[in-house]
Amino acid sequence: MQITKHIRSLIFVFTVLAAVNLLFLGLARQAQADLERAYELRGDFVAFEHDFRMTSVQLSQSIHAFVVTGSDTQRMAFHTSIERLSQIYEDFVYLEPTANEMAIFRHALGFQDNLRALDALAIAAQRAGDVDRAQEILYGSQYNLYGISFLATLNQLNAAIFARTNSTIEHASSSSSLFNFFSGVSAILLAVVVIIGSYFVLRKAHITVDETRAAQELNDVILKHSPLVMNIWSKDLKLLQTSQQAVDIFKLSSQQEYLDRFSELSPEKQPCGSNSTKKGLDYIKLAFEKGGVTFEWIHQSLDGTPIPMEIKLMRFKRGEQELVAAYSTDLRTTKEAARTEEELRTELALNEEIQAALEAASIAVNFYTSEFELVNCNTESVHLFGYSDKEAFVDAFSGRMSMFSLAMQPCGKTASEMIDDLKIKVQNQGRVKFNWTFVNLAGGEIPAEVSSKRA
Repeated sequence: MQITKHIRSLIFVFTVLAAVNLLFLGLARQAQADLERAYELRGDFVAFEHDFRMTSVQLSQSIHAFVVTGSDTQRMAFHTSIERLSQIYEDFVYLEPTANEMAIFRHALGFQDNLRALDALAIAAQRAGDVDRAQEILYGSQYNLYGISFLATLNQLNAAIFARTNSTIEHASSSSSLFNFFSGVSAILLAVVVIIGSYFVLRKAHITVDETRAAQELNDVILKHSPLVMNIWSKDLKLLQTSQQAVDIFKLSSQQEYLDRFSELSPEKQPCGSNSTKKGLDYIKLAFEKGGVTFEWIHQSLDGTPIPMEIKLMRFKRGEQELVAAYSTDLRTTKEAARTEEELRTELALNEEIQAALEAASIAVNFYTSEFELVNCNTESVHLFGYSDKEAFVDAFSGRMSMFSLAMQPCGKTASEMIDDLKIKVQNQGRVKFNWTFVNLAGGEIPAEVSSKRA
């Protein structure tokens, strides 16, 4: 009667611990989902920002070309870019911006509206035959000021969204680790309850019928509802029992199928190069000798998908018989979170190394997109163009290579025409070398030999 009371108490404790374990597992999965959503949002914003910048560049190029040539094709290209910008404005809402981010975005749109107003004046002057007035508007200080202000505001929006996603990533990563830790602790407590329950169930050989029924109830609850894969091994190294969780994780039809096909649920060799069957049995022998051992193991599903696990082996007695209980925890969520964090650290370190190499160069080095949009440079390049601040230079130059170039290059072609030709050559040939005349902030000409290579 006393044993039956203990068993019922253990069933209650086990049920509570199982509920707590499932709660922490659910919280860990939610944190992982938040982490993935933050990375997805960051990727969507990078795509949005690139589209926004490139469409603005295309719009600027088309209006400049129209003023120079008066081509209806360029005018149509200008209006097409305007329509695309309207669609981009609507796309921003789907990025789930905060009130502050939406305010910054509206500020950027204000500068765009100012630029379009100047574009309209330039178009009117061109149609009236006053090309000089049109060019004066497009190359004037007011136009440049609005353009630089727009790019600076867009960078401010970039910083705000990246700060928000970084905060979410940091919080979700730490929460995932914390919830996984508490899940592991509750799993260990469950294992302790199992051992104690097994002790009470099997301590006496003369258990009454009622006590036997209670013990079987505890055993069924444990094997059916345990959040861990639980295996029982005999001293002659035979797998006797398993839990329902083994069926769920390995996507099998029954516990019997798991017992029958256990050898297929590990690869032929473990990552260390050891044969899985031999190494697994060696661990079972070690647990019988020393009482317990913990290690990591690579299992696999029947289709060959790897399933990393942490396995804890514990020796216990059932009557006079010594057995080993194996408790296996699925590590896929933990491994994925660790890998994501490590990839982020590696990316940051690589960016720092690239920037250090740039600064060590004695020549001006610029990095452009395939559309000749400046994305990075070294200090030498900043000083060459008469700037003292790198960020201001990148903002001013980005998407405006023609504005920092001699309008009519020595070869007799306009800078805009040559840039379009060079884009095609870089894409087709992979590498081109050409002579180019830039213009610095003071208006001085900078003859240069430029090597361009597709990344």
